[in-house]
Amino acid sequence: MYDTGNGIAVDTVRMLIEYGAFFVAAIVVGGFVFARHMTRKELFWSASIAVLLFVVFEGIKWGMWIFDPKPSWYAQLWEFAWQSTQWSFFLEQLVFYCTGIAWLGSAAQAIAPYCLVFFGKKSIENTE
Repeated sequence: MYDTGNGIAVDTVRMLIEYGAFFVAAIVVGGFVFARHMTRKELFWSASIAVLLFVVFEGIKWGMWIFDPKPSWYAQLWEFAWQSTQWSFFLEQLVFYCTGIAWLGSAAQAIAPYCLVFFGKKSIENTE
């Protein structure tokens, strides 16, 4: 954000670059440090569980704003807890920037854990 003299403006391209760099760093660190010891099948199922949880929590978040549009303490607490998904926020922002459709951006963010599947081993090696 920067001050234009008439108020505060947001440079969306710079924001996308920053989120993109953070996303790539999270994928590389997560892939090479945490996911390389797991098989692709294990990573796929782990990512599927993460996606399912994301969809449930995203539904709760959207439901809070639909049924109670005024900011309340529990909505603010939920948003604070939701910060753990910020590593994949780049996908949501990129899709929203290109299409203008908010739910499509959320769907793109939901599938981000599947990016880690490619860092896994192809199969378990049997050594006898």
